[in-house]
Amino acid sequence: MAQCAYIANVAGTDVLAADAAASGACSSLVVLSADEFANWQNNPLNLSAADGLTVSVAIVGVWAAAFGWRALVRTLNNNDGEPFSE
Repeated sequence: MAQCAYIANVAGTDVLAADAAASGACSSLVVLSADEFANWQNNPLNLSAADGLTVSVAIVGVWAAAFGWRALVRTLNNNDGEPFSE
């Protein structure tokens, strides 16, 4: 279970100390168990900056392709030579 923690100075040395706050109300550090950390690493939404960029480029690419197909279809369906009106 995740536990709140804070860095305390004990006899001139910084140590990690447990905090009594609930894990959802932590204002500083959260300590995870080994299992929680492994699950967090396997989270599909845990992306690096490069992975996030790849996903965003793919989304924009699909949107641009759809926009291009829509423009092509509208152009081919407009046979009267007049500008297309919605």
